[in-house]
Amino acid sequence: MDNFRSGVYTSFNINQIYSDYKNREIGLIAVCNKQDLINNHIVVNSLAKAKEVFGEASDENEVMCLLTAIFMNVNTVVNVVPIASSDTQNYKNALDIILQKDSYILCFGSINNDFLEYLKLKLNEYEKIGKEKIAIVSSSEVEDAKAKAKINDKRILVSFPKITLKDSNINLSGAILSSLISKVKNITLNLSNCDILPDFRLTQNTDDNQISELLKSGVCVFENQTNIIKLIRAITTSTLDEEDNEDFTYRNLSTVLIIDTVIPAIREILKNKLLNANNNSITINSVMALIISKLDYFVDINYISSYKKPNIYVGEDDQSVCFVELSFTIVQGVYQVYLNVEVNV
Repeated sequence: MDNFRSGVYTSFNINQIYSDYKNREIGLIAVCNKQDLINNHIVVNSLAKAKEVFGEASDENEVMCLLTAIFMNVNTVVNVVPIASSDTQNYKNALDIILQKDSYILCFGSINNDFLEYLKLKLNEYEKIGKEKIAIVSSSEVEDAKAKAKINDKRILVSFPKITLKDSNINLSGAILSSLISKVKNITLNLSNCDILPDFRLTQNTDDNQISELLKSGVCVFENQTNIIKLIRAITTSTLDEEDNEDFTYRNLSTVLIIDTVIPAIREILKNKLLNANNNSITINSVMALIISKLDYFVDINYISSYKKPNIYVGEDDQSVCFVELSFTIVQGVYQVYLNVEVNV
């Protein structure tokens, strides 16, 4: 303090603040031309690591082509289970392995429609035990995309049309969609009009009528907009209720992503605070306060717009059981605006 002039003097340090956000992990099952790697679980976190393990991308090395597309778009962890061929049983065996890993997004090579029913069954099984995941399958033909979308499940997405890299014939649209979902931070906007790198190319143009039909069927469509490939909108294949009536409750992927963010967060609070605690009013009030605080946080970041006060109570028949009931409203983004104009001359 050698300066004796009047005034206010400030001393400060600049500290780097790191976000706790991490890109979502991806699970990948695809055909590999290295027999010693088949059906092994391999973790890769960079394109360089992928090349070291799987070699160069080629039409015979599908898994490396998909990994290239993923790492060109996002830095994340990919859990890979290579398979020898696209046989349905190979996919089933590999899926049983990959489901045990931490991957939230599951991506596949060239699957057939027989595998979809098994995939739907396993995803629903894992959802019931609190291990939510979503799966991306790709299609190159309009009718095939519609057929795959008939699986009608909120956890399965179909990507269309075929997207490739130069000198390759492998469809990369599923891998690209997986990478877009992996890195998205504002999950309320439904990935509308997300663009991808100019290195990729669409192999076909889809007219407006076909696009409308595909979107209504529950297909995620990429299109070329002024020489930029963009995802029109991320939607799930869930378009019908159990009685085959139109039901778009889970059509927007953002709805599923928000549910898969809010519910696990509340579940973690309950796991940490309720297990092995005394089932009394003190514990219940403590948990109630923590849940409300977490729900307020999700309101603040615009994941939910409102919620009802949680209902927490002890089981009548078994005093060791605690029930927690939640009700909240998910925020929806605006994706279309219709303007009606009356002009008087």
